[in-house]
Formats: sequence, structure tokens, C-alpha cells
Amino acid sequence: MKDDARRFVLHAAAFLVVAAVMVVVNSLDFGPTARPAGHGPEDLPFACDLTRVGAGPDDMQARITLQFDHAGSDAFPHCATLTRGTALRPRPGTETLCFAHRAATPQDLWVDAAGGQLRIFGTDGAKYVKRERAPGVDAFGPVSDITYTGSCGG
Repeated sequence: MKDDARRFVLHAAAFLVVAAVMVVVNSLDFGPTARPAGHGPEDLPFACDLTRVGAGPDDMQARITLQFDHAGSDAFPHCATLTRGTALRPRPGTETLCFAHRAATPQDLWVDAAGGQLRIFGTDGAKYVKRERAPGVDAFGPVSDITYTGSCGG
């Protein structure tokens, strides 16, 4: 019986020591967590190649490239040139969109002046929800959210 009491005290002490170590380690501040290589303002210039969700492989209007390459206004200080098509099958005209960087982890979040959102998931791709008219809608038609997916790289 004496051994049982000693064993109980030893187990209880070990439990308390482990619990105390866990609490102390959990409360320690190890400094800022390292930000993975991302696509924030400090990583400019970079480009994103995106395709509209649901588009066929031959729909060059649905393929866009955002080339972050120049400065914009105060509220949206980073601008990108949007071109449609591919290098081999370009579409005429460009569009300039200005963005503001809003978040860095776990993904980079950029918002544009028209209410669109570009989320860059590092090497896992990118998703851009752009406010625009659906394909085939006339110039006075409603604006809606069109989703593009792809990737970004330096």
C-alpha cells in the first residue's frame, strides 16, 4: 500500500511538471512568424496568369495576365496592366487596375478599386474575383463577380 501511494505521488508530480512546461511553452513569444515567400508589395514586380472559371481552352477573352508594374493613387498604390489572351494569341487593348495590399498570411490579399479581390496562395495558385459584365452582356448590363483562377510568379 505504501508503494501505491508513492507511485501515485510520482505520477501526479510528473503530470504537473508536464502541464507546467506546456503552459510555459505556449505562452512564450518566439517573435514574428516567418512570412512565406509571397506576393506582397515588397515582392513587386510580378505577374499573374489567370483563366475565367468555366471557360473553354480556346476562349482567349477568358485568359488574362495581370502585370504589376507601376504606381497608382494613394488608396490603391499598386497598379497592374490587364491584358487578355496569351502571348501567342493576344486580344487587343489593355486595362489598368489599381490594387491595395490588405493581408499577408496565410495568403496575400489584394483588393482593386472596383471591389474585386485577388488572393494569392503562394505556390498553390491564385483566385481573382473581378467585378465585370458577364461575357455577352451589353455595355449597360449589370456588373457581377467573375472568378478567375491561375497562378502568380516573379
